[in-house]
Amino acid sequence: MITNIRVEKDQTFKLSEGKNLLADVYLPVTESPRAFPALILIHGGAWQAGSKEMYQDWGPYLAENGLAAMSIDYRLSSKNNPTWPGVMEDVRDAYKWLVANSEHYHIDTSRIGAMGDSCGAQLALLLALDQPGIKSVVSVYGVYDVTAWWKYTQVTRDDDPVGNLFGKTPSQAPELYKEASPTEHISRFIELNDFNCLMLWGEQDTIVPAKQSRDFFAQLAETPVNVEKLVIPDKGHFWFTIFPGIPGGTLKDEPNRNVAPQVLEFIRKTL
Repeated sequence: MITNIRVEKDQTFKLSEGKNLLADVYLPVTESPRAFPALILIHGGAWQAGSKEMYQDWGPYLAENGLAAMSIDYRLSSKNNPTWPGVMEDVRDAYKWLVANSEHYHIDTSRIGAMGDSCGAQLALLLALDQPGIKSVVSVYGVYDVTAWWKYTQVTRDDDPVGNLFGKTPSQAPELYKEASPTEHISRFIELNDFNCLMLWGEQDTIVPAKQSRDFFAQLAETPVNVEKLVIPDKGHFWFTIFPGIPGGTLKDEPNRNVAPQVLEFIRKTL
């Protein structure tokens, strides 16, 4: 483990709608600088809440283990402010900013991955399709079929997160829902060169039903894509990262205390 790390907080990677979009960069510090693998960390929150601070435990942990990490903010949606496809543009621009600054941060641009939870997992997977330089994705209790989740949230919650993202229903804009659903792009994942994915979920998840993860894993497992899974039988949602107002989510909490080394092993193996 590396004893020294450097943290550069609140780095502006983009100006969007008059506001700075910020990132926190976590870096290993060694006596002889070398190019490190890197991960882009993408928070969840139904596209309408959350921040880069949700990965405040994962960033230092990854840097201490020899990986650069960049936790990012992106535009958040609301009832009167749909953000698709802008949110995808933000994630793409964060990746491009990291590549552009790779010499400054000592990052090996041939070894960049992404990690995301919930809607952040969806964005991480779409980033891999958009930027083939993303070689490995850690995808945690993700939204993989956006249309199915829209239908589910119509009866389980009153804030319509998917409708707020697009500003339209599936019947009004089916092409947008399809575009945003990783389940609709299996053939494109197959076409990626040496793409790797680790999927994590809790079997008790009722926020984004565990069936979404089971089905998407089954789809990928039938292809040449290197996909692995880590299933937590007694957990639901909101345990992988620190979510404001919800207990747990640190790397000292279960199941992360046990999960983190396995995630690290996968990243080292695939980046």
